[in-house]
Amino acid sequence: MKKIFATKRNVFLVRLLLGQIPLVVSTYLFLSRQFLNFSLVFQFLLVIINLASILATVYLTR
Repeated sequence: MKKIFATKRNVFLVRLLLGQIPLVVSTYLFLSRQFLNFSLVFQFLLVIINLASILATVYLTR
């Protein structure tokens, strides 16, 4: 029983991590846009990636 619980917990943590990686990267790029002079279209794409990452994290960890 403990092994099953540990496996489910590990799957949960892996899904959480995979959902957070794009969120962290796109947030970093979005916050540093003032230094990198990104175009408006690229900033919009970063916002879309952020929202998709949040939805993926919520979906994968439920």
